[in-house]
Amino acid sequence: MEAFTKKQTEVPHKYSLGPIYSFFCWCSGARLYLLKGCPTDYNKFFGIGIIVFLTGVMASITGFYALFIIFNSIPLAVIFGIFWGVLIFFLDWYIVSSLKKEDAIFSELLFHLP
Repeated sequence: MEAFTKKQTEVPHKYSLGPIYSFFCWCSGARLYLLKGCPTDYNKFFGIGIIVFLTGVMASITGFYALFIIFNSIPLAVIFGIFWGVLIFFLDWYIVSSLKKEDAIFSELLFHLP
């Protein structure tokens, strides 16, 4: 059997993140300069980013609806909806980006208990 050479094991092309992938990976709290070296994790961080982004979108919709029902004013509801969505988005982004994977399962379990 022939030994593997460097040429046989090289990746044929470099993976690159498109603008949409980059945005959603940033939403997931991923460090993009590190993620570019791990193309197998693109979809994982992309999915987390979509969830964080959609949480902000849903918060905007509910903030708009709440103020519209209370005050019956569309401009006020739009301003509050945008504010509330951005606030919730960045709160989720901070929580997700500050989580770190621990090597010890017990310490992770202890950290996540209320």
